[in-house]
Amino acid sequence: MKSIRVGESASTGWGQTVVPDARFDQMIAALEQSAAHNSSAYRRRVVLAGLLGYVVILGLLALLTGLTIAMIVLMVTTRTGIAAEVKMAIVFGLLSFALIKALWVTAPPPEGVRVEPDTAPALFDMIERIRAATGGSVIHDVRIIDQMNAAIVQDSGSLFLGARNRLYLGLPLLSALSPAEVEAVIAHEFGHFVGDHGHASGFVYRVRQRWAQVEERLPDGIVAGLLRRFFGWYGPWFAAYSFTLARRQEYEADQVAATAVGPRIMADALLRVAAQAGRFDTAWRLVWDQAPLRPDPPRSPLTTVASVFTEDDPADQTMIDRELGRSADRHDTHPTLAQRLAALSQSADLPARLQKTAAEPLLGETLAPIITHFDEQWHDWADALWADEHAQRQADEAERQAIAGQIAGGATSRDQLYRYAALTEAIDTPQSAAQAYAAVLALHPNANDARFRQGDMLLTTGDDAGIDLLLAAADGERALLPHAYRHIVDYLLRSGRPEEAAPYFAPLEQAERMEEAARHEANGIDETARLRPLSPDLRERLTALIDGVPGVATLHAALRDMDHADAPQIVFVFSARKEHVATQVLDALIEAMLPAGDLIGLERSFKRRWLFNRIRRLPDSSIVN
Repeated sequence: MKSIRVGESASTGWGQTVVPDARFDQMIAALEQSAAHNSSAYRRRVVLAGLLGYVVILGLLALLTGLTIAMIVLMVTTRTGIAAEVKMAIVFGLLSFALIKALWVTAPPPEGVRVEPDTAPALFDMIERIRAATGGSVIHDVRIIDQMNAAIVQDSGSLFLGARNRLYLGLPLLSALSPAEVEAVIAHEFGHFVGDHGHASGFVYRVRQRWAQVEERLPDGIVAGLLRRFFGWYGPWFAAYSFTLARRQEYEADQVAATAVGPRIMADALLRVAAQAGRFDTAWRLVWDQAPLRPDPPRSPLTTVASVFTEDDPADQTMIDRELGRSADRHDTHPTLAQRLAALSQSADLPARLQKTAAEPLLGETLAPIITHFDEQWHDWADALWADEHAQRQADEAERQAIAGQIAGGATSRDQLYRYAALTEAIDTPQSAAQAYAAVLALHPNANDARFRQGDMLLTTGDDAGIDLLLAAADGERALLPHAYRHIVDYLLRSGRPEEAAPYFAPLEQAERMEEAARHEANGIDETARLRPLSPDLRERLTALIDGVPGVATLHAALRDMDHADAPQIVFVFSARKEHVATQVLDALIEAMLPAGDLIGLERSFKRRWLFNRIRRLPDSSIVN
């Protein structure tokens, strides 16, 4: 289940799993053929693949425990080398304890507001009815959350103990669907844990959860380093191996729900969620758009947002058309909306306007206090941000007036003109912003960022000329390409021209895959990184930027050539002074160095000594020494 705050973009796929590496694409394709040929045999293979991690970790635990016992026996039976045996026994014992502790998965406190049968009888009657219809497991805990989402989560505390089932239902989801559609969503969630595939699903879920925590909680040291290498291979491999099973289970869960509530209702639920997700995001954007204009946030934002779910909105069909145009890829275990509807043998007809939502009849007397709780929670989180945005608007107004005076006096620098245009975009109309960006391009024709923003502003006003400007900006700066395609597709769909948007779907997906590859590359580094020395000018600039950053003991930097980006990345390894917290020093360094370009920073450590040694051997890599 995805954890987000109300007001942020919500997942509407009812959970998702990401396979982190494109090199597993061929493996997934082969496994899909295997699963189609013999699904039962494939399911058993996935379970065996999940057990492999247990075999390795328990084998190591048995080895360490055996060595600890052996050292104790030697201490008792021999009179020589006792000091060394004591030290070895302590080392092996501590490693065994650390491994046992890492295996003990502790779930965070559950989110949301717990509801009980006596206060929400209609909801519990529905859950029990659906549970009986699907043959699902008992639900031990029901919680309402502030997300456009639903999930059944199995919590397990140790290696072998059974799981408790907790059902999460998002209040926005209950406010966006009819009672029958909510039944379909709950039935789908039960479908993940029904029958033979349900047992495999629960096991796979717990394996993913456990190995993620084991890897995160391993101590430093040689044994932990070997285990990290194992999990660095095993984690992505198992994710790929279980990916096909997870995707097939989405179809199976849909079929379970269709059997329980009817295929048309299940299809309506899928279509309604797709449409209402767009309304949900738009409603929250409208709430936050008020921040610059009023000093205090609305008292009941959830009620305001929920009101959009029962309105007529022609954008619903646009959202559905976009979802129907998507194709499946390795980033999501969920099939596409079109694939799921086809598997249900149902059309993509938009459901009738929602007359009555499920929230009030299902939650009854608990609805008002739950809304109050989430409104108060939102205010606790949002009040300071709202005040900052309002204050920022006042500062932006003053800054724009000051820059306008400088431009009137003859200032023509790119930075000044672009800043004036950006402030105009934030404060004024799209037409005014488009004119301001055009003024930047008139004097600085290579400013692709200004060209992109001008194109976007023109599309906002309904001017097709913005399409060519967006594509021209992306042609000059590759990183803008997925953003350009997204804006063009959104514009054409909003304009009721899906046939003109369709040719952009495939290029958009290709650009998004490249964007994901670039993000993945930029956020990690390994021994294959291509490093070269900093230029003298860049080294001098970095030295000036970090001057005054406290707590830096040493810092070495280099340039890294990238496969999926036009510009190289700055890579630095640092160590902090003893009296400073390393994470705080890293944050300060990144904030200070960002004007120099894309960068990745790492604290010097034993497991990163290879990177430090490679950078240190480059000429003039030392910035702080």
